[in-house]
Amino acid sequence: MGLLVANGVPRDKSLVPQGRKSGATYNKRTIMLSRDMINNLKSRIDIVTTIRKTVNLDQEEDYFYFGQSPFTNGAKDKFLVVSGTYQWFRCLKTGKNGDVIDWVMATDGIGFEEAVARLAKSDGQRLTSDPPPKAPSLPGSESKREDKGL
Repeated sequence: MGLLVANGVPRDKSLVPQGRKSGATYNKRTIMLSRDMINNLKSRIDIVTTIRKTVNLDQEEDYFYFGQSPFTNGAKDKFLVVSGTYQWFRCLKTGKNGDVIDWVMATDGIGFEEAVARLAKSDGQRLTSDPPPKAPSLPGSESKREDKGL
């Protein structure tokens, strides 16, 4: 079961409208992302390394890193807590939290699809909007169809 990402919003495929309804437009690019692909991407990208690109983090305890949160305007206290072990972040002042995808979405102001694409590109993975290739047909199966007039 995969997630359908349309207009930057992840949705379960069963919730997506099947036909075009009047007034609704679906003109943006849609990419199929499987949960396994997203989990694999999150497991390969370290949240501490990603956050350190923009925030100076200090390791004050064995498992946690602390830094100045980009979500608190002008606050110089270390409100940002990052766990390298559990791969999450939390701003103690604003309450924003999440994983590496949520971090990219919040700091760059982009949607889910674009955040996944950026992280995949930084990891060297390639996302495609093309459907997966069809399985090759068995030899001789086409000739039987031709003989039967199908």
